[in-house]
Amino acid sequence: MESVKALLGHASITTTMDTYGHLTVEDARKTLQAAGWFTGREVRL
Repeated sequence: MESVKALLGHASITTTMDTYGHLTVEDARKTLQAAGWFTGREVRL
């Protein structure tokens, strides 16, 4: 969560935890899949 806090520019870890602390790995997987990851449609650099 410290990394997420820094990436999002939150001044307090409490803000990050209150907003994102409830999310699970499955939530992250579903979000990434909806964005085209894990489907063969990934953006290649």
